[in-house]
Amino acid sequence: MARRLRSMKSISDRSKSLGFLHSTRRQFLVHCSTFVAVASTGPGTLWGGQTQLPERVLDQLTLKHFAAVVNTRFTSWDDSGAAVPLELVEARGQQEPRSVPAVAGDAGHEKFSLLFRGAMQQPLAQNTRWIEHGDIGRFALFIAPVGKADSRHRYYEAVFNRPYRAATEGPQPESHPAA
Repeated sequence: MARRLRSMKSISDRSKSLGFLHSTRRQFLVHCSTFVAVASTGPGTLWGGQTQLPERVLDQLTLKHFAAVVNTRFTSWDDSGAAVPLELVEARGQQEPRSVPAVAGDAGHEKFSLLFRGAMQQPLAQNTRWIEHGDIGRFALFIAPVGKADSRHRYYEAVFNRPYRAATEGPQPESHPAA
């Protein structure tokens, strides 16, 4: 027991010499609570201005989700952390052309594209960016500028070509046996 007390006193003395333990228990708890509150907000809120919307995995979002929010506002962030409003102007599915054989590598994949419109004064470079929408949440999305531009707007596209997952909504394509 005496050895344990000496050990604790030794730790306490070293901590004091390093500047630790100069607070009361109450001060310690207040500081820890403040640290936890700040840490739980996440770096996006502190530096990027992002809100605390639920984070979604992109595999959970389908064409059906995006089609329901066409002509609504999304928010992304440029490389400096400034918010960039975007409007989803198109969510278009792609049907398999009849000329594509059923055994093609991506036959039966979910294929669609999203077209966003943003202000000419706030360009976004091609990159994976956090995108937020009040109804569908926050998710990471690779977007690229596309040549379609007018004097007031820039356009960005996201293209999806992925296998259907059991969790995705909507009809799954029928499989066509090879002839």
